[in-house]
Amino acid sequence: ELTKTKKLLEQKVSLLRTLSDTDHLTGLPNRAALTKHLGQRMLERQSEGMAFALAFVDLDGFKEVNDRYGHYMGDKVLQLVAKRLARNLKSEDVIARFGGDELVVFLKGHFNAKLAEETLTRLIRKLAEPFEINSVLLTLSASIGVTIYPQLKELEPDQLIRQADQAMYEA
Repeated sequence: ELTKTKKLLEQKVSLLRTLSDTDHLTGLPNRAALTKHLGQRMLERQSEGMAFALAFVDLDGFKEVNDRYGHYMGDKVLQLVAKRLARNLKSEDVIARFGGDELVVFLKGHFNAKLAEETLTRLIRKLAEPFEINSVLLTLSASIGVTIYPQLKELEPDQLIRQADQAMYEA
């Protein structure tokens, strides 16, 4: 009986951990999960010597979708954007919902600025393709900023996210 209770408790703790790291709308990792993931990758990088790119994605025209069609439609768009990004990235890349209509994409691999730019240009094109929801065609565009890690000075995960966010605003 005690073993059963202990097992049940472990399952509940695991579920809570999953829920606290998951965005309920899109099923993507959330901001907290992203920060943890980034911290782990930055530590691993020191031993493996692997570079990565971090991209901050903001959907242009998303507020208008919510205003014109309501939040149900906005939510559907976010779910479709998440799926479309996932289909157009490698399985080891990570997409997280940062908040609102902002997503962060972690691109794993031997990244340099040119390679990251090619991947992100492809993503921008994919996100510009119309979304069909309840026979309404919606077209959005995305602004993407990117930063590459490692850098000359050591950073915290949230500093890296801020850099990518800043790059997005400049884009």
